[in-house]
Amino acid sequence: MRHEQECLPFTRQWIKPGYNCMLGSDQDQVWIGSQDSIIYIIDTCSMSCNKQLTEHRHEVMDFALEESHKMSQTYSCSADGTVILWDLSTLKVKKQFQLTCDRLMSIQLFNGTLWCCK
Repeated sequence: MRHEQECLPFTRQWIKPGYNCMLGSDQDQVWIGSQDSIIYIIDTCSMSCNKQLTEHRHEVMDFALEESHKMSQTYSCSADGTVILWDLSTLKVKKQFQLTCDRLMSIQLFNGTLWCCK
């Protein structure tokens, strides 16, 4: 079990120009979407990058977390209209689709529907 005082709640190390969005996916991980098209998975206690997800081809703009008693999964979107559904336990792509829009900026889950905004 981790003690709160062992973990830093905030660090300037990961707050840099070029990062567009962040998502706390569980108690131990923060996902950071970047202009270089990479999603950085940060361990919140060590403040180190554990994994880089490189499936997007354009800058990552937003995340939407979907949690239920059966599963946890996250959507990510990039500026070119790509939306990817990730399995949080495996960090693998479950689904990927392409929207016909220019400059996708934001996604949000509401009542089981994924809303997209440009």
